[in-house]
Amino acid sequence: MTLNEAIEHAEQVACDLDAADGKTPAAFREQEQGQSCAECAAEHRQLAEWLRELSVRRMVAGTEHDELIRRANQHYGMSYTCQVAMEECGELIAAISHFLRMRPGALENLAEELADVRLMSERIIAQFGLGLEVRRWHAQKLMRMERRIRGEE
Repeated sequence: MTLNEAIEHAEQVACDLDAADGKTPAAFREQEQGQSCAECAAEHRQLAEWLRELSVRRMVAGTEHDELIRRANQHYGMSYTCQVAMEECGELIAAISHFLRMRPGALENLAEELADVRLMSERIIAQFGLGLEVRRWHAQKLMRMERRIRGEE
């Protein structure tokens, strides 16, 4: 069974259990622990969510991620990628402002805009082959931050 098949299976079982709650067929009778169909359905939904998260983590950590970034850059091109990156930076600025003013839903929007800017940053890094240079600068910035926290700078 593949990861995607496992996700689909867990979601299907959750739906089947939701439909069966109250009119429990033999396959979905309460288990020995006294667990109801609704509880079991909730556990299957949680399992599906964990499996989806695992799937995303695998993609982000592996070559699938790099390949998708490469294909996106090839498809959209440098100019469009840079334009969208600028737009996403502007949306992040607005999201930070909304968060500081405590607007409803601002934290979720902030997370989304941070993800957009991170993704566009990854695309630009790949587009221009800046991976090593960005990692070097990132390390320098971290060291500087550490010195400032210690009061050395």
